[in-house]
Amino acid sequence: PQVIFTCGSSIAERIVSQGVRLDEIVVLPTGNDENRFRFSPDNREKIRQAYGIGKHEILVGNVGFLRNYKGHPFILKTAAAMPEHYRVMFVGDGEERPSLQAMARELGIENRVIFTGHQERPEDFLSAFDLCFFSSHIAEGVSQALIQSLLNGLPVLACRIPSTMEPLSLIEDYRVVDYDDVPAACQGLAELVSLPRRDPQRMMRQHQIIAHRYGIQRMVKILVETYDQHGVRCLS
Repeated sequence: PQVIFTCGSSIAERIVSQGVRLDEIVVLPTGNDENRFRFSPDNREKIRQAYGIGKHEILVGNVGFLRNYKGHPFILKTAAAMPEHYRVMFVGDGEERPSLQAMARELGIENRVIFTGHQERPEDFLSAFDLCFFSSHIAEGVSQALIQSLLNGLPVLACRIPSTMEPLSLIEDYRVVDYDDVPAACQGLAELVSLPRRDPQRMMRQHQIIAHRYGIQRMVKILVETYDQHGVRCLS
């Protein structure tokens, strides 16, 4: 092929290490709809009311399939070590759900953990979160759930892997930890909670930065320019 597209720089570096020339690679982050994934105070109120989340409670959220490599047990162990006003919401479904529910019961935090199941409008739930805990620790390219959380203006606690560090390096409100380091995760959550919560200016600044790099308009622009460089006209 004349061009190899990768969705992130860390993947491009890996391909180069395997013998592909750098000038054959174009980094093309998967585009997310920057207008869809915005904070909505109405959705925040609607979801928190529907699930009984009090105004004093801190809602730590995660969106994604409930699969092994997503690291959800780390979130539960951290929640068990945090004060009771911290609650957890998993938006998504998968084969790990029964074991995660059993683990929540064993840890004595069943009443603080919400499993919403599969949702067609994850953006509504992102607005309800106070923090995103992105616990994936093995096989991620550039996670769409992470980008969508950032577009929503959320502070993020994440596991330290190359593809995650790439978008986080663009923003201010994040902490990274090693997988299963519960004390560090507790400290990270406490530090992020001390930031102004859902501050409009902070959220707008983060949204603009992430949209510029990971928005759908940016993706289309790179695609059109790359095809044009190789003699393929893209008709509007």
